[in-house]
Amino acid sequence: VLLAAAYIHVPATAIVAVPSSHCYTFDSDSHLVDFTHLAGKNFEYNEE
Repeated sequence: VLLAAAYIHVPATAIVAVPSSHCYTFDSDSHLVDFTHLAGKNFEYNEE
């Protein structure tokens, strides 16, 4: 019973793993998109 009472008082935390390269963003669906493979390459973005 004491463990259950202590567990209720612990705030919920979210664990999010992010790439260490800092070449990432979140898309409109909150999915993590990693652009590490594009580092140093030319690319063109076409908004659709």
